[in-house]
Amino acid sequence: MTKRKSEPFLSINIVAKAEDMEEMDKGWVTRLVNRDILNIVFGGVFDTPFIASAERTGAAIFYKELDFTRNRLLEQVSNREKEIDPSTLLDTYFDKGYALPVNRNVDFVRFLEVISRNDGAIASNDSDILTSFRDILGGEYRATKDGLYFVPLKGKILLKMGESASSVRSLLDLGFYIRHVAKPGDILMVDEPELNLHPANQRRMARLLARLVNADVRVFITTHSDYILKEFNTLIMLKRGCAAADRVMKEHGYDEKELLDASRVKAYITQEALVKVDGASRRQRWHTFVPASIGEYGIEVESFDKTINLMNEIQDELVFGDNTNGTK
Repeated sequence: MTKRKSEPFLSINIVAKAEDMEEMDKGWVTRLVNRDILNIVFGGVFDTPFIASAERTGAAIFYKELDFTRNRLLEQVSNREKEIDPSTLLDTYFDKGYALPVNRNVDFVRFLEVISRNDGAIASNDSDILTSFRDILGGEYRATKDGLYFVPLKGKILLKMGESASSVRSLLDLGFYIRHVAKPGDILMVDEPELNLHPANQRRMARLLARLVNADVRVFITTHSDYILKEFNTLIMLKRGCAAADRVMKEHGYDEKELLDASRVKAYITQEALVKVDGASRRQRWHTFVPASIGEYGIEVESFDKTINLMNEIQDELVFGDNTNGTK
């Protein structure tokens, strides 16, 4: 490919036989060039988010199998060159058939051995953030040419990802991101950070995410965890300050870097609401995002509270309700 300064176009020269060129679908060339031009022109304008999808546990285990599938595909082409359309092959190679976040998870895990050679800016400036993550994980990761391993804090055994707990697999890409990639100004998107975590570790996860926010990482999460939301609320209330704040921080081990300023938090709830749809004269009910109220006690999520209150009422009835004598 060549582009001269005085020319308004990019010249692409393909070395091939004339008869092959007549049958070639040139669309894939256009698609690849367009993709690279977009990356070059807009790569420094728009931030590329780091995405931890809900399928990240599978990526931690099956990335080698996916590599094997690609290699087999290329091997078949080399053996059956005359029977396979090269453009179809390239479409298959570049279109992995998964959603973008899953593709990025797989690609990230594939290169962890290389990624782990350097430390990220945030981890270099705040070693406590690595301690916070290690407390959740219960060990450390090790990336080698032979594969990925988990080393528990108690013991020197090396466990492969398939031998490790589901929580170890679900934290893999986030752990390597925090230690080796994360820098101020990043965008981090985590689908269900509570995935496979014990409630105590869900609380620790909330505090870890708050640390990243205070290190100037823009964090986006989707969650169904009341533990995470309640811990966010605790961090917001501690930041706001009250008579008991200092005592609570000391007794429960909170750190100033974990506290959340309510002005830096936005929350949205998915629910039905009246929405003005283009082309319609009246508002209609649609599933949409509704801003959650964030007050002095944190984020208010009515749907969570309603379910929890109902469960408490049912248990209260079972414990304090009518006994066998018909009395209360």
